[in-house]
Amino acid sequence: MDEYTKRLERRVNTLESELEELRAHVGVLRAHLREATDAIRHFAPVSIFNLTPLEPHMGRKETPRAHTSEPPAESFGSTHSSEPPVDKPQTDNTAVMDHTTQQPTWPSEDIGVAPIHPDETARIHEQVIEPVALQAMVKAVLGAHAAEILEMLNEDDYWMIRAMASVIEDGNQERDVRVRVLDALFIIGQQHEIVFTILMNRGALTKWIYTDMQNEEDLELMRLALCFLSKICSTHKTLPPSVSSKLGYNLVEYLIELTQRFYNFPPSGDPDDSHMRDITLSVLLNINIHAPNNDVTENKVLNKLMAMTEANSDMGQLFITVLNRAENEELLPPLVKLLSDIFANPVTSKGFFFKNDLRVLVEVLVRTITDLVDGPLRRLYLGALEQFLINSEYRDTLHRADDVVALLNTLSVYPDDPELAAKARAILETCPFLHSN
Repeated sequence: MDEYTKRLERRVNTLESELEELRAHVGVLRAHLREATDAIRHFAPVSIFNLTPLEPHMGRKETPRAHTSEPPAESFGSTHSSEPPVDKPQTDNTAVMDHTTQQPTWPSEDIGVAPIHPDETARIHEQVIEPVALQAMVKAVLGAHAAEILEMLNEDDYWMIRAMASVIEDGNQERDVRVRVLDALFIIGQQHEIVFTILMNRGALTKWIYTDMQNEEDLELMRLALCFLSKICSTHKTLPPSVSSKLGYNLVEYLIELTQRFYNFPPSGDPDDSHMRDITLSVLLNINIHAPNNDVTENKVLNKLMAMTEANSDMGQLFITVLNRAENEELLPPLVKLLSDIFANPVTSKGFFFKNDLRVLVEVLVRTITDLVDGPLRRLYLGALEQFLINSEYRDTLHRADDVVALLNTLSVYPDDPELAAKARAILETCPFLHSN
């Protein structure tokens, strides 16, 4: 038997061994799913797998009521800004967000708003508050047959999700119970986006998100509230007026201040801990996703970034740091979109970054565009580079201009992405100053 055949046999034996291990692992997962299903059934007198419909009198719309945990007098939902209007930009960057323009609109605002009947208190305790049942439900959602269980959760007008939401909304509920339910609901929402729709339809912003996200004495509740708000805004759907109207200037200003503070002083005390900073930054960036354009009279994030001049240097450096390190990939598309907005506006494009920051930024953009695979993200970066070259103070330095020209020349004849090639040619024609270096 030659050496090649021996190596082949050893490889076959190794694959057979790995296959047996995979089969054993699948068996364990199935056993966990059975345990989870049994636990849910045990703790649920009325099983979520066979939920009975609500009585007619229980399907009424919940009557709006005053809530005692409103934000401070400066409401986060305020859409008024004291900042003076700024001239409209001469250029527009809508093309760089082509990957979001065809997204569906927000589902019906009637989904999941039916109230929980007072008679269901015991059922909620056994199915939602009881830790073992809650853990079993989450394990089942993440299990091998998660899709089937999620479909079952849709039954009875999303009773389980509405019940969990009612626990979170209860201002008298124990803190540990709320955290436990919030954690579980966020995990389910990661698999089942309708969770975030239901929470918004039930007025989550004013009922608990705004309150919890300001509770800096309880970082766990604060973190969860910010995560929910970020996820709600990152759906790339057209938010209904009842939601977008609450994403006001005061909220944006608070998020900028919070992001800046966590950037300079992480709550953990570890200077390398970027966890809370990234969460607050993600909320800010995802709110900006829904900004109609780069006009500061309409774009709340640009408006406040321009107005908070003392924060600009820190925020600009933070943006470049996040972009350069690329440690959190979810932040990159909305961050590039915000950079495009900044540079497409004639005011923010000139005064937001230090000139040395511009040198670093052009290096990051050129390197990233070179390394990225074909697709919307690469075109998004190229669109940001276009706005950067045309509108910023880069032409005063022309740092690494030869590299910029080399990249654009390469892309201009790139056969695999005609749209990218056309954009590169357009940039070369629009920026003749690149050749004067």
